[in-house]
Amino acid sequence: MAGAVLAVVAARTGKVSAEPLARRTRVVGVLAALLPVVVAVAGHLVSFAPVVAGVLLLVGAGGLAIALGRGALLRTAAVGLVLFAVAAPVTLAMYMSASGVSRYAPAALIGVGVGVLAAQLRRPTVVAALACAALAVLVVTVVEFTGEYVDVTQGGLGSLVIGLAMAAVTSTAATAAPVLVHLRALPVALGLLVVAFADGFRQVVQPLLDYRRVWGQLPETEYTSLWGLVLSVAAAALVVIAVLDHRAKAAA
Repeated sequence: MAGAVLAVVAARTGKVSAEPLARRTRVVGVLAALLPVVVAVAGHLVSFAPVVAGVLLLVGAGGLAIALGRGALLRTAAVGLVLFAVAAPVTLAMYMSASGVSRYAPAALIGVGVGVLAAQLRRPTVVAALACAALAVLVVTVVEFTGEYVDVTQGGLGSLVIGLAMAAVTSTAATAAPVLVHLRALPVALGLLVVAFADGFRQVVQPLLDYRRVWGQLPETEYTSLWGLVLSVAAAALVVIAVLDHRAKAAA
């Protein structure tokens, strides 16, 4: 909502030009809005497993991203993957911070600021990859090596997790933005398609999360190694994007 308000203000004051969506983008947007509904209805009628629904969402979102134009698929999927990858670590960090806004809000603001600064310096992909890699190491080591969740709170690591997560998401979005703006597809790609990708990744990973055997208030704590792996995959995807961008600039 804050982003939408800023976008409207910027367009009204002449800070940015309000480019109309391309016709192809409007069609993709409608189909992207219907995609989760179609998959949900099909799942209700056929009763297939959540992983099948996740694959259908990923395939559908991938096809729609390809339809937007060159470069949209990898970048949009990367934003969705990072958004999904940081969700559980952020939930864990907020829990360890006793859900106190005063504890993690400054870290979140700093993380967003780092992402914005990376975009201004034209290094968002590198910053996003480093943030995901650092977050993967932190999420795994803080519990696996110490065995004490209290370390997350007392050492301020909960705030560090949230700051890194916000930096990763903001920088990844900044990585995708230039290509999507060029395609005149920014709101559709970073809105509907990102949500479809994130939900698809969630449903594909969901069978690995057996919450029934986990006793505790926050079962995500039992799967920190999995979240570290997902974050590592996100970092690798961002490295691939960085390499492709470097080669494109060198060829130009």
